[in-house]
Amino acid sequence: MLGAALAALAASASAVTITGTVSRVLDGDTIEISTVCNTVSRIRMIGIDAPEIKQTYGIESRDALAALIMGKVVRVETAVNDLYGRTLGLVYIDDADVNLYQLMSGNAWYYVQGKRYLTHPARNAYEDAVTQAKAAKNGLWADPFPVAPWVIRKSLSEQGK
Repeated sequence: MLGAALAALAASASAVTITGTVSRVLDGDTIEISTVCNTVSRIRMIGIDAPEIKQTYGIESRDALAALIMGKVVRVETAVNDLYGRTLGLVYIDDADVNLYQLMSGNAWYYVQGKRYLTHPARNAYEDAVTQAKAAKNGLWADPFPVAPWVIRKSLSEQGK
């Protein structure tokens, strides 16, 4: 499963690699890294969507990611920036796919809207990881009725109208 995810952006001719030290973990799917050039890049992890911080399991998701990568050197394979200026990317420690780890450990949903940036094998690996996490009731899947973060965001945006 990990091998399939490792090649996730290999097919993209426009992929760029950024290497840096994780300086901040904002939530379970967004980090900041500091590069050797002293630039800070905000990275939104492709293919996953973690609970919002104020949402049930949001803090746990962020803390799990921080425990795994805070202060460590990561490699980010990126293809595009989002509307908020964040770099969308796959995050790796050595050859381990951190995005996939968040799914396997039940710290995030598979974000289908981002699948266009993943290879088909990576999509399958991500889907399988969520299926297994649900079956094991890992992380947010211990809740019998977890609410996806995109549902929360939509509800909040409708309230603001």
